[in-house]
Amino acid sequence: MKCFSVKLDMCETFDEECFYNIIVSWLKDSGPCANIGSLLERTDNKSSITINGDHCSIESFVFSEQDITYSLCRFTHLYYSQLWTTDIILSKNNKNNIVYLHVDCSGDVTHFDKIPEIRSRVVLYFVNSGKLKEKELPITDKPLEWNDKCKKIVVSAINGEYAGEMPVIFLSRIFNSAGYIVDPEDIARRLAGMAYVIKEGWEEVTAELKEITNARNPYNGVIGVYFSSPGSGRKYSDPNGTKWNSITKDILATVTNAVMAQVDRTAPTWNDLYNKKIAEESQKNREFIDEVFDINDTLENQLKTAKQKISKLTEENRNLRIQIENLKSVLDSSDIHNKLLTKVPTEEIFDGEQYDLVVTALNKALRSYNEDSRSKELLDAIIAANPLIGNGKIIEERLRNILNGENLTERDFDELKELGFDVVSESNHYKLVFVKDKRYWFSVSKTPSDYRENKNLLSDILRALSIYK
Repeated sequence: MKCFSVKLDMCETFDEECFYNIIVSWLKDSGPCANIGSLLERTDNKSSITINGDHCSIESFVFSEQDITYSLCRFTHLYYSQLWTTDIILSKNNKNNIVYLHVDCSGDVTHFDKIPEIRSRVVLYFVNSGKLKEKELPITDKPLEWNDKCKKIVVSAINGEYAGEMPVIFLSRIFNSAGYIVDPEDIARRLAGMAYVIKEGWEEVTAELKEITNARNPYNGVIGVYFSSPGSGRKYSDPNGTKWNSITKDILATVTNAVMAQVDRTAPTWNDLYNKKIAEESQKNREFIDEVFDINDTLENQLKTAKQKISKLTEENRNLRIQIENLKSVLDSSDIHNKLLTKVPTEEIFDGEQYDLVVTALNKALRSYNEDSRSKELLDAIIAANPLIGNGKIIEERLRNILNGENLTERDFDELKELGFDVVSESNHYKLVFVKDKRYWFSVSKTPSDYRENKNLLSDILRALSIYK
């Protein structure tokens, strides 16, 4: 199943060395597959390799046709009994340097809230390399702050005049607040290289946009998602503040599907170029054999042996392809006995919450087993193959940054709202209610007498909500 495809236009100085260096950095930071990255880094000729590791492998080749040279890398990873494939292709000629990324899975991915990051994170490495060609706006994994360039793009998108390649996501600010109905940082990071995420900023912008767009602008928290086709935009709103998670997922799916459809129309693929390379090499071999056979009949026996060897290699190649298809067929089957756990239908506070809770529990359990026991050996292997996703840690780090002062400011309250807290003002204190669940509420004084109050509040929140404790 195709998960996503991305096209990234790189600057003129981007070359094959930059291409492989980025892939090496990505793999070395990928937890259980880091060894593959280290092996690739030590390889002199990175353009023609096959490296196998535990549950993963990487291979590469180069192919040229007409005036284009393609450098290709394929990373495969066995994950949750499914075969994930990440193809990274550099298309290079005198005019353009383009990187295409295709991520596929051998089975059903509907039970994944998002693409496992070891595959999608490679996009961030290219985006943050400093080697992208700037188009309408800078391409980054951060939301863009409001400026004249952003205004021009947003106005053209709202008025149906936008013609850029990348979709535009415009986040209007909630009235009397600096917050938004989704997390701008999360959306920008997960759609890096695929869309521009633009924040409205301050209230003066709302009035200006209303006038310029004849009151068609999204406002008071409404999100506008725009594409280059006129009339193809969508708007999202959440007046009660209860749908932020489902809106995030819908935006991600809408943008990803649109970008993938656009890229796949013209993008080269690993299979097409590999088949062309094999066909070209086979033709050269046949021409060489025929030429030698015509020139010198005395080499008949040697040529016969050579042809038999080619036939044998062709048969071996066919058998390997059959084995790969059989492996994919096995991985596509939904045999419940091959699963360690089944995800429960409880809505998660963040993507991967259930998974990270189980991995954390396994790490704690590991300490209770004897060093030389079979149980410890199995747990060590399971934990090594299942690293933390860590989205909850990002939320916890944001909480620490918000609660690092002595007194909460209006900006702090706005950021708490972005994380899912409702702030209720009562007589002498504020009540913080997380995701509208009355089981998770916390109190903070309006006039704190203890400089440690924010620190104590952070401890109370983490004690109740953190799955990593």
